Amino acid sequence: RKPRGIATIGYGTVYYPDGTKVTPSDKDISIETATTYLKVTLDTIAKKLLDKYPNLNQQQLDALASLCYNVGFAGCTSKAPNLSAEIKKDPNSKTNPKIKPNFLDFANRDRRANEFGIYHDGNYPTA
Repeated sequence: RKPRGIATIGYGTVYYPDGTKVTPSDKDISIETATTYLKVTLDTIAKKLLDKYPNLNQQQLDALASLCYNVGFAGCTSKAPNLSAEIKKDPNSKTNPKIKPNFLDFANRDRRANEFGIYHDGNYPTA
């Protein structure tokens, strides 16, 4: 599949765990392999997020990992300087009201609202 012209496989994997870029001609993978790739990618994102923002709690980490998985790590950190700066200042969205508008300032507003619900209140959507 190629959302926005970017080749993906599984649950939206863009790069294989070895760093190789997914191409449109790649063979299909099993659900188990797709799940493994998703876990590896999310673990990598979580480590990078904790290096950048060491004071995140679990729900904040989960929400930001989801955001980064969907828009790319650079997309939710260096290409979103206001969000990044606000999280560095104070990651608590209850005491830092500037996080919400910056968090929601990405495409797919419904998904971002769900992620912000996780970040702010720990409201994890059910399937």
